[in-house]
Formats: sequence, structure tokens, C-alpha cells
Amino acid sequence: MNLDALKKAEAPFVHRAAEDPGALWDAMRQGSPHARLLRGSRMGSKAGLLAEFAAALQFPPSFGANWDALDEALADLRQTRRELEPSLR
Repeated sequence: MNLDALKKAEAPFVHRAAEDPGALWDAMRQGSPHARLLRGSRMGSKAGLLAEFAAALQFPPSFGANWDALDEALADLRQTRRELEPSLR
């Protein structure tokens, strides 16, 4: 399984894959500790999409499950990543 595209820190940041989810997850975790697997089969509705993002990205229990809350949670992740980046190298 070639995961080179997933290892790049440049767009696109979302990739569609048809591999077995278990094998894909194992390969992703070996290649990048920051990789997350979002299951499209659980994102058939707005509520499902928000729940899958919340679960995969481990949003706090206070996550509001709406578009504004998703935007804020993703912004928080970007800020946290920037703050941790020097220690991740």
C-alpha cells in the first residue's frame, strides 16, 4: 500500500481510499502519528459527518456539533499543532 501522498504536509489534506479500513489504519499509523481515518460510511448526514470528525479528531465533550463548532475545533487543532511543532521535530 503506497501512502506517500498521505505523508506530505501540503494540499490536498483529504484522500479517498478504497483499501480495507483496518489495513489502511495500520499503515497510516506507521507512517504518520498525526494521520486520522474518517469513515465515509458514517458521514451520510450532517450529524454523522460532525460525529465522525469529532470522534476521529478527538474533539472535547463540549463540541457543539454544528458548522461553527467544527470550524472552531479545526482552528484549535491548527493552533495546537503550531504550538507543538518545534517539539515535534
